[in-house]
Parts: sequence; C-alpha cells; structure tokens
Amino acid sequence: MYQNHKYKASKDHRNMQSHMVESTETRANDPSSSSSSSSLCLCFMGSSAADKFSDEPITPIGGFFLQPQMDQIIHCTMGFKNPIDIAAIKSHLKTSLLLSHPRFSSLMVRSPRGLKQWHRTSHVDLNRHIIVVPNTITTASNFDHEAAVNAYLADLSTSSGLSADKPLWEFHLLMAHNCGVFRIHHALGDGASLMSLFSASFRGAEEEEKLPALGSAGKKRNRVNGEKGWWVLLIGFVGMVWFSLIFVVEFALRSLWVCDRKTEISGGDGVELWPRKLATARFKLQDMKLVKKAVPNATINDVLVGVVSAGLSRYLDHRTPNGLPDGLRITGIAMANLREQPRLQELTDLMKSNSGSSWDLHGFFYRTVCNTSFAISNILGPQEEIAVGGNPVTYLRVNTSSLPHALTMHMVSYVERADMQISVAKDIIPDPEFLAKCFEEALLDMKEAAHCETND
Repeated sequence: MYQNHKYKASKDHRNMQSHMVESTETRANDPSSSSSSSSLCLCFMGSSAADKFSDEPITPIGGFFLQPQMDQIIHCTMGFKNPIDIAAIKSHLKTSLLLSHPRFSSLMVRSPRGLKQWHRTSHVDLNRHIIVVPNTITTASNFDHEAAVNAYLADLSTSSGLSADKPLWEFHLLMAHNCGVFRIHHALGDGASLMSLFSASFRGAEEEEKLPALGSAGKKRNRVNGEKGWWVLLIGFVGMVWFSLIFVVEFALRSLWVCDRKTEISGGDGVELWPRKLATARFKLQDMKLVKKAVPNATINDVLVGVVSAGLSRYLDHRTPNGLPDGLRITGIAMANLREQPRLQELTDLMKSNSGSSWDLHGFFYRTVCNTSFAISNILGPQEEIAVGGNPVTYLRVNTSSLPHALTMHMVSYVERADMQISVAKDIIPDPEFLAKCFEEALLDMKEAAHCETND
C-alpha cells in the first residue's frame, strides 16, 4: 500500500478532532460540566418540546460512516438560474420537508453507556447551517466557474468534518459562482433516500401541489412463472445459490487480502488524506438510452459500466505504453440501491418510518475499499426541474469526501442530462479533466456504434 508521511499531520489532526468531539459530547451529557458547554446542554435539557422525542440509536452502518477513517460527507452541488437570494432560501428551508425529517434536526450524541445516538433538538438555527461565501474561489482574472467550484469541492473533500454541536448538515452558498453546496453526513441517509427528500423539498414554483418524478430504474425482468415447469424453478434456484456462494467467498477474500494489481489509478491505505482534484464529465441521457436500446435487456447502469471500462482503457493507454497488460483485472465498488420501489416514497411513510429499510446504508469495510481500484455510484435524480427559494436549479451534481481510492465517480441524472463528478488523488491522477474527456468520448463512440447497428 502507499505510504505517505507528509500527510501524517493531517491524519493526526482528524483523529484529534474526533477526540475533541467525543469530549464535547460527554460534557454535554454531564450536568456538572462547565458553562462553556451550556449552549449544547440546552439542546438536551432546556426544552420540554425536545423531551418528547426519544433518542434513536445510530445504525451500525451509520456508525461505520462516522469512524475517522471512513468519515463520509455527501456534497450535493446545485447551480442556480438567477442570482442567489439568501432570505428566500432561508424562508424556503424553514418550511421545507427537509427540516421536518428528524435526521436534519438531531444531534449525534453519546449515551451514558458510550453508544452513539440521534437526539432530536427543538430548534435548528439556520444561521449556523447556511455558510455564505461572498467572493470568488480563485483570484485569477480569467477563471472558469465550473473549475472554481470543483476546486472548492476538492478542498471540502479532505477538510475537517461537520461540527457535532449541531445537526450534521450545512448549505454553502457560493455567491460569486451562483451555486450552492449541501454538505450532508452520510450517516443521515444514503444517496437514493436523500435524493427523494431533496426532490420533495425543492419542487418547482409551478409544481407546488405535486411531487416531482424521479427517474425510472427501468423495467424489472420478468420472473419465472409456474407455467414453465418445476425444473426451470429448480435450475434457477440452484444457480442462485451457486453464484451467491461464489460472490460471498470472493467478497470475503477481497476483504482479507486479495487486491487488484497496482496500476496508474491505484490508491490504498491513507490515500483518503491526500489532496484531491475534481472534474466533471457530462452526458446526455438520450445518448445513454440509445445505447441501452441497442443491447437486449440492458440498463443505464450497464451503459455506465461500459463507458467507465472504455474510458479507463483509453486513459491507461495514454498514461503508459503498456498500461493494459494481458490478464489485468481492475475491480470497482458500485453503490447500489436495493429497494424494490425506486420512485419517490410516500412522504407520510418517509417521515414516520423508524425502520432501517428507508434510511439504511449499504457500506463496505475499509479493507475492501483499500483492495479495490475505484468506487462508482449512479443516482436517479428528478426528471422535472426543481427550485430552491423560487430559484430554478440548472444542474445537480454529487460527490463525497475522500476514500482510500485514488478515483471515485458519482453520477446523478437531472432532467435530460447526467453529470458525473470525478474525484481523484491529484498526486496519482494529475489530469482528471482528460479522464472526463475519455469517458465522454467513450459514450459518443458507443452511440455511433449503436446508431450504425440500428440502421443495418
């Protein structure tokens, strides 16, 4: 694995910050603590409205994302059509479904037994959650807004985490670049659940009375029916057991010691602390649908895997003459939504559900991440335009804080486009803009091949 001594101070600072947070939380639960923690104590003891909410334990996977090595924060970037009106955004958030959800108005605390729990507060101070950045990110006279915003997101990816004395989310308003960045801790929810909540909270001005539709995950494959005979069911069952066993064994081996061969894009233990760089690959959903239609039983995810595979091949060939030796295997981690219903959940169920199914996270162990080469996710976003404070959103992009991977990719669809944020450790992959171009050209080549096959 990579050894990196010059970033040791950063790692020590993150661990020290974690200990400080735990100490603050302990004082907050201790009535005899000093007056310096009294403001935090009020959240637990000073309001009868808060007392009616019982503390909820954090799920094991949620606790996993709160560990110092895997402290994951989701960054959701929104571009706005009109200049940002801070007062309108605050007014919208105050009455939105976002703040009605318990996770967005709860503190992460420790019980007397030391267990992490969610504690509901009676009031959320938006002034502490909305961070206004008035000036441009860069001092250069000729700058690109997208590059400046990506540089800001890259810095956030390796910066300190969210403060534990308030609910674990923030909204950064980059006034000079006319965009906002939601910072939401991954322990609050996964991408699919958060996108559902965003879509419900930020409806367009003309769509106030109805919920915007999320993208479809595609038609489900037909299940085997009883008319095909018992032997078809038996073969299907045996195949399911056999392949499940193979996947479980392979996953266990990958978690323990099996790892990818080192390439120009490999990360490793400690790489999550290395400086990051971001680039954006833009795709047209219509192009992806055209490729999907040309391949029987294909999905958009299948097309995305093909784009990534072809794009990485181009990039490795560019970096080294023999970057793709025979037998090379590059393994990635794909974040999957296992819910049967991919569309927006009924809001009453979403807000009242206390089960783990609606807001559960599907995480992987740190060693598994270290032993693979990249991570990728694809989130179905709104098919209709959304707005924040009456200001239409022109684009929607997602990335997360750093992982031990040197390469992570997060794609989200919005209206008729799909943007993929490419986050890299810049000391390993110094040119993510070229990598983004490789992905874009790979889709265009696939589109051309699909078009030729359709005309034949």
